[in-house]
Amino acid sequence: MCGSGKPLNKRKQFATALRASAGRPTLCTFCAVAVLPFLHKRCTALVAPVAGVRRNHMLKFFRRIFEPKQRLELEHPILGKLQLEKGAAGPYWLREAYSDGELTICVDTIGEALPSESQVQFFQWVIGSIESIYQSVASELEVLHLNMQSKLVNPEWSRSFRLASFDVPLEGNRNLSWEITFECLTDNSGNLYTCHFENGALAHISVDT
Repeated sequence: MCGSGKPLNKRKQFATALRASAGRPTLCTFCAVAVLPFLHKRCTALVAPVAGVRRNHMLKFFRRIFEPKQRLELEHPILGKLQLEKGAAGPYWLREAYSDGELTICVDTIGEALPSESQVQFFQWVIGSIESIYQSVASELEVLHLNMQSKLVNPEWSRSFRLASFDVPLEGNRNLSWEITFECLTDNSGNLYTCHFENGALAHISVDT
């Protein structure tokens, strides 16, 4: 700090010191006073546009990362409104339930392939065969219900459960892994009983409370 209370310009301070030590201008003094300001001005003019370009690229980069990506959606004439999701086991088309009583379905796919005709037939088979599908899991499902609720399933099972969701495997192949979920109607928590099928038969039932 100098007497004026303002910081002394570093280039002037450097040049002044050199003059004081030598008593006359030197080559170093000339560089400090004349050449350095010129180089500083030229480098600033050259670097500033590059920095601006880099800054713009960085802004675009972070915008691509943090902007919400638009999901691919499809209005299917039979399956309804679907949106493509990325799951741990691969992509699938999701028909989401937006209110109580609506059915959720997940249609397995590869990449962004649309649901196939065989998958539509699988969907129609489940809807049309829900009674026989329930009977194929009833013995194990009703034991679980009894253990958890301490009461029997109503003889008219649709008073105790409702179909909540199911998977549609690739190409509608029943020998692949797929699931069907029944929501319990006899409690206040709506426990979900998911029946896992493998090789065309019930493998096990899991309960989400």
